[in-house]
Amino acid sequence: MADRHGRWQITLALSLTAVSACLYYIQYRFAGGAEPVLQWLLGSLAFLPLQVLILTLVVDRLLARREKLAMLKKLNMVIGVFFSEMATRLLEMFSALDRDVDAIRGDLVPRPEWTARDYARKAERMRQLKAGSRSAPRTCPP
Repeated sequence: MADRHGRWQITLALSLTAVSACLYYIQYRFAGGAEPVLQWLLGSLAFLPLQVLILTLVVDRLLARREKLAMLKKLNMVIGVFFSEMATRLLEMFSALDRDVDAIRGDLVPRPEWTARDYARKAERMRQLKAGSRSAPRTCPP
């Protein structure tokens, strides 16, 4: 596989070099000799460091962005795994402390047929319960 990867790069480099040589030859034939060709070549070579600088900055920025997005994706996976593993246990512990959990259990478990209006109603009910007085919590189970 590595051989194929290197082979296309060599083919590309040779092809671009051949195209460049052909274009220089055409310019030599129609521009009146070697002097204009050499002058144009030196002008192109003088601009080459600036082209490399610009390309390096652009590629570096693109690679940094790609790396950051990959890191965020991995971080989201780790956070997702943590919460999927811990959330059930934490909810069990918190609900064991709430004396009124049976009264709101139906509002906490979403159903496939719920609409946006149902979610809004349930959220409003939870806000009302939070704002209202609740019974004293139980002590932590052992």
